[in-house]
Amino acid sequence: MYFVLKEGGGAVLAWHGIKAVGSARYRFIEDYIYIGRVSVIQEYRGRGICKSLLNFIENKALSLGIKESKVAVRLSIPENIDMYKRLKYEVIEHKFYPDRTDSWYVMRKKL
Repeated sequence: MYFVLKEGGGAVLAWHGIKAVGSARYRFIEDYIYIGRVSVIQEYRGRGICKSLLNFIENKALSLGIKESKVAVRLSIPENIDMYKRLKYEVIEHKFYPDRTDSWYVMRKKL
């Protein structure tokens, strides 16, 4: 977390009462905002929490004049790819881990 904050980024938490149920990190890179480590506790998924976290970060970017966001999504979690596509993210690159055990898409959204 220190790296993210040191590099000009931050984190967002979603709460249900006094329980943290979701989080996301972000950082500014050149002319876009990178959103990573998006997570929602399993029993709270499907309630729009991820969408709310992303919207908050995307609106922060827009308020600073940034008009693009990017995420990295592992292909081993296809439901996440589908979710980002529903949220208007598009695949722009396919990357592989050196040992080829998994790969991921870099996805972007024009804000």
